[in-house]
Amino acid sequence: MLHDISLVVNRCQLLGEEIEFLNRWGGKFYLLKTEVNDTKVKFLFSSSIACSKFEVEIFLTANYPASPVAFTIQKCTGNLGQEEISVVLSSVPVGANYLRRIVKQISDNLLQCSPLTIHQQRVAVR
Repeated sequence: MLHDISLVVNRCQLLGEEIEFLNRWGGKFYLLKTEVNDTKVKFLFSSSIACSKFEVEIFLTANYPASPVAFTIQKCTGNLGQEEISVVLSSVPVGANYLRRIVKQISDNLLQCSPLTIHQQRVAVR
């Protein structure tokens, strides 16, 4: 039983460190806002380079970060569609710093691109 409690505490500590990092350095990744409510984590992204603003809601489970997370995407404005965002989110392997790596992948693959590059990626996906 002590081992199980230790695992839970360790996972909570890792999650807290990730959230703290993203709150502090999220601007480098076009992350405007990070919100945590129970087992939901919301990220609001915005990039003038990609002409896009959208929100990703991630649903954490007791197995975090050892299993993939469920997510929803709320498009606010811009050129990116749910399909492009979902492809990037689904490509991130589970493991340590999962949320950080999700945010970094979105930033690197979607938000540092021009609208023309995004359109080319969209055509390639289809």
